[in-house]
Amino acid sequence: MTNVVKFIQGAALLLVLAIIGGPLLVELIPVYSQHIIRQKIKLFTLQNATPTSLPTGSTPPSFPSPPPPPPPPPPLLPRQRLPMLASLNLQVGHQSASTTATAPLASGPGSLLNLPEADPQKQNRCLKFIHIPKTAGSSVDQLSFHLKLNWGNNDRTLRCANMSVCRQTTPISRACCWPSKTTACSVWHYPPSLDEKLAHSYTNCSTFCVVRDPILRFTSEYFYISKHRRTKGNLCDPAKFEEYVNETMQRLWDDPFIDDCHHVPQAYYLTSLDGHRLCDHIVRYEHLQTELTQLLKLYHNLSEKATRLGLVNRHRACKSLPMSEELQQRLRDFFHVDYELGLGS
Repeated sequence: MTNVVKFIQGAALLLVLAIIGGPLLVELIPVYSQHIIRQKIKLFTLQNATPTSLPTGSTPPSFPSPPPPPPPPPPLLPRQRLPMLASLNLQVGHQSASTTATAPLASGPGSLLNLPEADPQKQNRCLKFIHIPKTAGSSVDQLSFHLKLNWGNNDRTLRCANMSVCRQTTPISRACCWPSKTTACSVWHYPPSLDEKLAHSYTNCSTFCVVRDPILRFTSEYFYISKHRRTKGNLCDPAKFEEYVNETMQRLWDDPFIDDCHHVPQAYYLTSLDGHRLCDHIVRYEHLQTELTQLLKLYHNLSEKATRLGLVNRHRACKSLPMSEELQQRLRDFFHVDYELGLGS
């Protein structure tokens, strides 16, 4: 009895499907059959076509050649994108031959600060700060604000050729130099060697700047930008750092002024393109507090307590960030003008 019921239910289901789907199948079957017939005719024609079947005077159809392979990507080193300073022999911490000889004031091995001799005319001059990005410049700027010296981002006397207000990297309006229509750098970050008007803004005072090892400066930017991008994952992973290097080098090839000029080699802040010195006093990052205190005592007679630096843009770094020799060499090649000036550790 059960089998009979199942049979009747199945037959009823088939009857319902036939009533509902029958008209649709009747319409689709002829269309599909015609499509299959057309495809078979076309295939038969192509298989049996010969040159004699072409009309007289016509040529066989030609298919477009495959596109050529894409050109190799440009080299990662933007050697042609910024003027190079390959002919300079200037050593950090030593005045050029055309300037007054100096004696080092800071003591200790490897000190790079050389101050002028006790010249009243020189000591009465003002002091300005050439802010090289990622060399503790923000900490120096903050100190100058508290001391009412107005250096770096507090200096309202700085001017460049293509200067206007921008908000490209921060929501705060600030004065910027525009090396291109799409890229801007804060006026205090822009290298004076690439803008005559900006270089002139520093000429009425003695100048000082802070320098550091180029690779350590680059890794500092890596941690800084990763913090602001809220990059996830282990920043101390060598593979993640290499990925950042590859991405940044490619971006620098397209535009060497990206990220508010944070990657411009330090050499462009120290000397003009024809080799004249722009920074009178060069302070080394590793001895920043000691050498800055000595400099401010000489020019402004400030005490050690008054010149104590605060920490700005501090970020958590790795105890060690291993990188291959090949990767280190790529960075040395990119910053080769800095190494030629003796900025490497």
